[in-house]
Amino acid sequence: MGEDQLFNKFGREIPRGTVLFREGDSGKEMYVVQSGQVAISKRVRDVEKVLAHLGPGEFFGEMAIISNTARTATATVASDARLLVIDPKTFEAMVRGNAEIAVRMIKKLAALPFDAQPGEKFVYGYNTDILGYVVEIVSGLSLDEFFAKRITGPLKMKDTHFFLPESKLGRLASVYGLDEKGVLTKVEDARGSVYVKGPRRCFSGGAGLLSTAGDYARFLQMLLNGGELDGARLLSPKTVALMTVDHLDGLYGPEGFGLGFWVTEKLGRDGRPGTVGSYGWGGAYHTTYWVDPREQMVCVLMTQLLPADGSDLHGKFRSLVYQAVIESGDQ
Repeated sequence: MGEDQLFNKFGREIPRGTVLFREGDSGKEMYVVQSGQVAISKRVRDVEKVLAHLGPGEFFGEMAIISNTARTATATVASDARLLVIDPKTFEAMVRGNAEIAVRMIKKLAALPFDAQPGEKFVYGYNTDILGYVVEIVSGLSLDEFFAKRITGPLKMKDTHFFLPESKLGRLASVYGLDEKGVLTKVEDARGSVYVKGPRRCFSGGAGLLSTAGDYARFLQMLLNGGELDGARLLSPKTVALMTVDHLDGLYGPEGFGLGFWVTEKLGRDGRPGTVGSYGWGGAYHTTYWVDPREQMVCVLMTQLLPADGSDLHGKFRSLVYQAVIESGDQ
């Protein structure tokens, strides 16, 4: 089905100023911007802040339509717009009937202009999602098959999945969030999660794995060991070394940025305790991890917190970890 056919069937002309949904509304539809702009905003401590302006080719609401959880932001039409408005059942049928939907998204991304020239600035984007598609093309496997065969299987990460088997539903943590007053509330029940109830067709290179602290610690230990764990070698030591040094020469801010990780180049630049040579990253649900080669240490903090505005949990965790280090590799 072409874009014109899609619009004829699911499209709407929506005037400027129309509020598509408000923060807290239940998620019942998916929106794709065909023309015009949509502003995404959120109340933070009683102040309305515009998070982003979405333009043609961009979509939102895709998680909420399946899980039926409350919207975490408000969407307002910023200029007269043409939008596709798709209900959950229709969207699921489209995905089930078209295994190439993720491929089409990547190809559409490839046709868009760069936000900046290479080496000009750091842009947080869909680069790792595109890399996931490249892995599928080169390997001839879907990304979930590749991960199982080449990563999670060899590392015995038995509880790491793109989508959770129904038998493990009782172990999936619900998602909580901090409201504008800082009160912790449940925003998504695990039983209705997209990772359990969704169509199970989108395997993203940049997001979406479920795991446990133990499983992910095994992955990090493999990196700390130079690419090997319990006799299973995934990477060479030189590959790990290349991944975990700065490649951006100051473009990322106070830290360096390697191939998928922040990298601590100079202690004190960001005001946090740590060690030169450490590297790590975090997840959308306020998870965080890092590897400290000098201290021979891997650190994993698993939470389910979204939004997490105002939380100082990461800082406290890092401080407690390094306050507990008595005999240091620096000595």
